Amino acid sequence: MFTRTGRFVERKIIPTQIKVLDSILGGGIEERGIVLIVGTPGAGKTQLSIQIASQFKKHGYQIFYLDTEIAVTETRAKAFGLDLNDLIQYAPTIEELDEAIESELLPKLQDKKTLLVIDSISALSTKQEFSSLTDSIALGIKANLLTRLINKLFRYKIDYNLTVVITAHMKENISLTPFGATGLLTIKGKYRIPGGAALLYAANQMLYLITKETKELAGNVQIRFVEAGVVKNRLFTSGKSIKIAFSDKYGFFDLLSSLQFLVDYNVIESKQGRLKFPFTDKGLLIKDVITLYKNDTKFREQLDNLINTSAYEILVKPYMFEDNVSDSQTEMDILANVQETEDVLSTEDIDTNKKTKKKNHQLDELDIDI
Repeated sequence: MFTRTGRFVERKIIPTQIKVLDSILGGGIEERGIVLIVGTPGAGKTQLSIQIASQFKKHGYQIFYLDTEIAVTETRAKAFGLDLNDLIQYAPTIEELDEAIESELLPKLQDKKTLLVIDSISALSTKQEFSSLTDSIALGIKANLLTRLINKLFRYKIDYNLTVVITAHMKENISLTPFGATGLLTIKGKYRIPGGAALLYAANQMLYLITKETKELAGNVQIRFVEAGVVKNRLFTSGKSIKIAFSDKYGFFDLLSSLQFLVDYNVIESKQGRLKFPFTDKGLLIKDVITLYKNDTKFREQLDNLINTSAYEILVKPYMFEDNVSDSQTEMDILANVQETEDVLSTEDIDTNKKTKKKNHQLDELDIDI
């Protein structure tokens, strides 16, 4: 990637340390990128952002974690390697945040690797929202102000070593007036985000989280299983989803998420609460798996190998191009298999006399269905 001054910089990948999630992300979070994490309430947006910030800090980044919902406690931050110096707990308007980025953040970006987390933009208000404007007009203005903010961050992440993680709530049944020309991003046909079109264009990676199931364990431990899906990814292919597990107290579980992946894709058998592995004689309870994984080196190596191999074969390899196949060869190979009776070319009529796009093709609303 080239900066505005013409200097070439190589981007690195920072893993989240959740193996199956890193597999569908193409290795992890892209440096010098904008990452958008959207989700339903309680689906783990903040928790994932905290763990991403923790990993970036281990790689020498200075952290600015803007907690607009005042939801991250000092205890929670410290549990994942962050401290109060990394946290900014404040709920500014979008206009105030725009000015603060220019006057306060920009001077601190010089020659320093930086991660900025905005958790979340959904909690950011606008000065106009406190006036007598209708809700739909206020949402439209908010979308336009978000567009300006995102465009500014987009410029800075190119010119400086800045990575940005943004979270947003997915809401149902919201609409915009013409003031919202930047549009709505619709996910899975029902969830929407104001300003989503601008967010989508600027984002290098976009991930959604939707709670699928919650289980109560002994000791008042609540585990949530969420569907994590990739909407956009400049590192790798998009459109894939997996199920990962977390708790508010302990964060996202790498091993449990990996075991869930192995069960979901029938790599291992789950019967009556016991897991049957290719290298074990009998089914094991989850607690037995964890005990063996911690204490038995051979078992750990075998399970890690099964997880890594399966994740590669199922989540990565099918979406990779072969090194020795050119684009033209790939196209020829595909078309060579078409039978004479198959009509490949489109029969859909278009109006060749009109040079402007039809209204329903405008980006007033951008729908992405996974």
